[in-house]
Amino acid sequence: MARSPLSRAKAERRRRMLRSLAVVVLVGASAFAVWAVLARQGGRSADTAATAFATGWTHGDLGDVPFSNTTGRDATTGYRRLVAGLGESRATARVLDTRTDGSSGVARVRVRWSLPGTTWAYTAKVALARHGGNWAVLWQPADVQPRLHAGDRLELTRVAPTRGNILGADGR
Repeated sequence: MARSPLSRAKAERRRRMLRSLAVVVLVGASAFAVWAVLARQGGRSADTAATAFATGWTHGDLGDVPFSNTTGRDATTGYRRLVAGLGESRATARVLDTRTDGSSGVARVRVRWSLPGTTWAYTAKVALARHGGNWAVLWQPADVQPRLHAGDRLELTRVAPTRGNILGADGR
């Protein structure tokens, strides 16, 4: 017995709906699998924490940086206190690389300060720690400049060079 055009159209709609449902299920299962793999890898990566620190440093606000031993607000206050002696000078920071070993790590950060009449550049090592599956920065003054210790501050001062001897043509 031949099917009516109406029943053939219904059957075709049903097949299309089943195909669409299968695609949605496959996409959903794939998304869940990706999420499960990422979740098993343990949350925020060391690279992400280090990059957040470099970005915050460049903007002069560490409020959104994940820290393991302080808050972003307190780190920003400490940072601003450390660099207050540099006046309006600003730094740009970028992560060179990140190395981890167990629950500790280090990010090398390239820093460039635009100072009046010159540029000051150096590489800082930023300590990282893993807590509860997430990496965070372990705040310390040496993050800003490797030779800084607790209580130290950066200060911009101009030092006049020592005047050289004035010699005549005969060397005296």
